[in-house]
Amino acid sequence: MKIVVKSKETNFTLYIPMFILTSGIKLTSYISTKYHKHNNSDKDLQNFIKYIDYIDMESIMLGMKELKKHKGLILVEINANDGDYVLVRV
Repeated sequence: MKIVVKSKETNFTLYIPMFILTSGIKLTSYISTKYHKHNNSDKDLQNFIKYIDYIDMESIMLGMKELKKHKGLILVEINANDGDYVLVRV
């Protein structure tokens, strides 16, 4: 995945391999299941895990697999009036 941000102050391009995104999704799901087994009492972490549980990780993984089939697909392309430009491409 390629992310390009151009503005008057800065320009940068960020390349993120798809396996890093899928690994992050799998890791989040793993952490959530391990947390439920140990049942920690940290209140902030409980709130965070509660919101993660609402997300269907299997659907996100299915979407990521479909995105891998469409290399070069532009997901977001924005040109602002002040000259800012954002591009997200698979």
